[in-house]
Amino acid sequence: MVKQLVLILFALIQFSAGAQEQRAGILKFNLGLSQGFMLKYDSRPFFADGFVEYFPNDQISIKGSCNQIIADRTEPMLLKQYTGISFGAFRHFAKGMSDFSIGVQPGVVLEKPGIVYENYSPDLQVTPSLMFTVQYTLFFSGLFHFYLAASENTSYFRGAPDGHINTSWISFTGGLGWHLRTRNNEHGKMK
Repeated sequence: MVKQLVLILFALIQFSAGAQEQRAGILKFNLGLSQGFMLKYDSRPFFADGFVEYFPNDQISIKGSCNQIIADRTEPMLLKQYTGISFGAFRHFAKGMSDFSIGVQPGVVLEKPGIVYENYSPDLQVTPSLMFTVQYTLFFSGLFHFYLAASENTSYFRGAPDGHINTSWISFTGGLGWHLRTRNNEHGKMK
């Protein structure tokens, strides 16, 4: 198994030798699953997540993300319903095919906690959120890339009987994404 993984990695590196290394003008799409961990409660939500990212230049990108809860690995579910949308900017530190980035994305969350109170049933509400993300991307071909990301999303459900419910979480995701170049670059490949 290890030999097969090493051979696949070697083949990807050889295949990527001709890959474009400039990021300016790239439109990137990722769709995947992420494992979350609530910061205050013993809850492990599982999310479907996706994002679209555009590089106006090699160092900065603009990114829109969406997270949708699909399950929780604990019972009862802390987050009964959760859909988050965020938009922000990322700073990239690229070298060759590798791209490390950090970014911040303010957004909104449509959420309903599963916490049960006596004489109170939480309603679905829209709350503000703020997401910080660290991401590594390997552009191994002209169309595809691998990515790994860790995110922390801060949000609070407001108006519960004992105050606000902290619905903040961290998550880890990764997978195969695709990208396309929206304009020709004058410089060719990066050094």
